[in-house]
Amino acid sequence: MKTKLRRLFAAITLLLVSTACSQGDVENLYSKYKAYFLYEKVLTADPLQKALTGLGEYCTIQSDGRNIYFNSLTNSYSDPVTSSDLYKKWVWINGLIVGHSNNPDMITGEMSIYCYDLVCPNCYEDSNISRSLTLQEFGKVHCGRCQRTYNLNDNGSCEERGTKLFQYRVFYNGSNTLLVNN
Repeated sequence: MKTKLRRLFAAITLLLVSTACSQGDVENLYSKYKAYFLYEKVLTADPLQKALTGLGEYCTIQSDGRNIYFNSLTNSYSDPVTSSDLYKKWVWINGLIVGHSNNPDMITGEMSIYCYDLVCPNCYEDSNISRSLTLQEFGKVHCGRCQRTYNLNDNGSCEERGTKLFQYRVFYNGSNTLLVNN
């Protein structure tokens, strides 16, 4: 009996080891880069609020140190940076893209909220150029430098050959608080 159990255990172990992927074959879901953004006035920023509640809607977030800018394809909003905002120390490479995918999650079936960096990942990693992406219709963003297009509704995948968008962890409480933290 012990011999049969050992053989079964050995067979299962061999099966698991032979089907496991090496670390190089697996692309991490979330970026290796740091990101932090806390915004507690979502209801006042119309483009952001629509992106967090509508399907296939996206909003870019950027700041020049004096204002925070929220832009969608159809609307824009700016909010002055307050002294308390300066203590939050927002972190991103070139801004953020936040929104609700119009495709359900393959595992949960939920319509998830996603957050990506506004930088072209291929230009950034190949040439250390932090070029902003341009929001387009149908949940896509485009890089004017390398001419790549990324699909926000397909986990930020690159439609041409290349790296997918840098994705960050995002939490939205359903009312007024958005947190991006990576």
